[in-house]
Amino acid sequence: MQNATVVGIGIDVSGAKLDLAIRFSDSNYFDDTFENDAEGIKSLVSVLKRQETAKAAPLVIESTGNCHLQSAIMIKRAEYLVKVINPVLTKKFQKSSIRNAKSDKIDARRLADIACIEPDLPDFNGSIEEISAKKLTSYLSHLEKTRQKMNSSLGQLEKTSKLLKIKIDLKPTKKAIEKIEEQMEILSESLKSNLPERAKKIVQETKGISEKQMAIFLALIGEKKFANRDKLVAYVGFDIALRQSGSWRGKQKLSKRGSGYARKILYQIAWSLKQNNEEYKSFFNRLKNENKKHYNTAMVATARKFLRFMHAHYFREMQTV
Repeated sequence: MQNATVVGIGIDVSGAKLDLAIRFSDSNYFDDTFENDAEGIKSLVSVLKRQETAKAAPLVIESTGNCHLQSAIMIKRAEYLVKVINPVLTKKFQKSSIRNAKSDKIDARRLADIACIEPDLPDFNGSIEEISAKKLTSYLSHLEKTRQKMNSSLGQLEKTSKLLKIKIDLKPTKKAIEKIEEQMEILSESLKSNLPERAKKIVQETKGISEKQMAIFLALIGEKKFANRDKLVAYVGFDIALRQSGSWRGKQKLSKRGSGYARKILYQIAWSLKQNNEEYKSFFNRLKNENKKHYNTAMVATARKFLRFMHAHYFREMQTV
């Protein structure tokens, strides 16, 4: 081990092993490899503990399906500054390197470099509840897409069968769709059962939003903190992406960063609010009818209004608890 200060830590994760790279202030590295299981992660943490300055350095792990979860949780519990990043960011750094080289050891070092270079990497809080909620919500999203595709294909086949007088038993498909809907309901009820009391109160006091919508929305946001309401709007991709060069200004579009499913749920919430809540209905109608805004523009603005409301009455309050 070295006497220099630890400035960044990277862990490249695969199903079988963990490649560790510790970068020091003198630009040297320490490398090691561990099994990707509980004992291996404990050994990795023991190595980190030998470096007194390691807990002050960002520790970057790439999100790789479920392979990174156990290591991220256990290392976070050991009180290290765990940052879980999107593989897209790692790929960007790989392509920008001179040799564009790739190996497990190089990838780990690259993650340690990213820890030093990138100042605002997302924190991993290690909450089992948040991770579970996100996994359930992700599966719910996949089931919704599957049901939609099956219903569409089934409808087309039924029309074709009627037109061409094709005799085919489609009851198993209809039964499968019913089972998917049954599973979706189970997932929704599970998410609703963990809805915080403060969120339940907002649902009760805000006509036009359901506990199911609120539960899915909060599961997608997780326990993240937002300095202001615009940060929340940007997190879900409902902010405007700037497109200009000199005096040229391109057509303004939504950034659409983050979860597409979150935007879908927010669009549904906005529709429900503008149909059932007088405040939001008046807001939507003013934009569409008086200000002549496009329907989708008015819907997104309604969703933004809800997000700003949630920041003021939920996220800001929850952060002070």
